[in-house]
Amino acid sequence: MPNVNLDADVAELFARVREKLPLGRAPEEMKAGEPWLGIVCPDRSFFLVTLSVAAELPPQLVEQNKDCIPYTKPLNITAVGFTGLRPSPEIRRMPFVASILPFAYIGHSIVIFEGHESGFEASLKDADVLIIDSGMLPFLQPNWFEVARRAFREHGRIRMFDRKTLSLPPVVPSRNSVGWAYATEQDGEASYVNSLLTTLARRWLGGSPFLFN
Repeated sequence: MPNVNLDADVAELFARVREKLPLGRAPEEMKAGEPWLGIVCPDRSFFLVTLSVAAELPPQLVEQNKDCIPYTKPLNITAVGFTGLRPSPEIRRMPFVASILPFAYIGHSIVIFEGHESGFEASLKDADVLIIDSGMLPFLQPNWFEVARRAFREHGRIRMFDRKTLSLPPVVPSRNSVGWAYATEQDGEASYVNSLLTTLARRWLGGSPFLFN
């Protein structure tokens, strides 16, 4: 976990980033150079990731993507993953970032940060979904699941990007020592995420500029 700016108002920062991300944008409206997701850095600056090519995801993967997080309206997604200490175009090629880009494709708003305890609960203020890169679990506060459930008031949804299986299983309460566990997922989700990553690598992850605050 990197050192972070403890004086920043994370809730206000996330609200500013989300204002710059189009919510509910239809896939056919996606254009090259438009913002896709926001990255909040440890120093609490932020930047927007854009793509240099127009987006195009096969229809069958779009439907699978909608099934992965039940889609009835555009959602605010907070994602916890390694963001590095400064902006880098390589972040688009990280499997975690590539795996959640399709949620932006169908109109959700995604903001990623490192998950530091000082801003964790505030980052969920207006969120509907929390997605965590499992590689960040050792660096999160021990009671992160309890904090997230409290912030969501039990209406939000939590998913984990499992680095071992490249799947996105739901996370549910458990009586085990950590208080949470993966829910049983339908067969084939790992191959679904692998298909997304392959498609993204081929179509979208070329050179991409950043838009800074």
